[in-house]
Amino acid sequence: MTSMKNFRTILIISAGILIAACSDVTAEDTLSQAEIDMQTGRYELAASGCEALCDSSVDLSSTQMCRLAILYAKMSEKTDNQDYMASAAECYSRAVDMEAANDSLEAYIRNLDVENQGVLRTILEVSQALNSTHDYSTLTEGADEEPDHQ
Repeated sequence: MTSMKNFRTILIISAGILIAACSDVTAEDTLSQAEIDMQTGRYELAASGCEALCDSSVDLSSTQMCRLAILYAKMSEKTDNQDYMASAAECYSRAVDMEAANDSLEAYIRNLDVENQGVLRTILEVSQALNSTHDYSTLTEGADEEPDHQ
């Protein structure tokens, strides 16, 4: 078990160094690759990308933080690792904190597909349990409505 944690730590550090060293690789690229890795069942790679984004000094938008939260929640479900759900709640909380200046997060949430709306509701419940100082209700009102796909 210790060797797995050491391997994971090395993998996370390597991913962080890779992000920093490759100026052509953006946070969006890393996030998109993590989403692809998640969809194709490569959970360790998806987790590595997510953790590299969280551990780096990369500035993510509120929408990207929400996407990261959804990825963490899905990883928690697939791997039965509750630490990922805690990370999802933290990312969502950060997204809400960042959102004060604009409505991009609300628009993103309203356009989520039904599956991801359900994932987001779970994250919302965990976030509310961990931090009752945020009012998330305005961001999820109308989430049951059909998305406005354009």
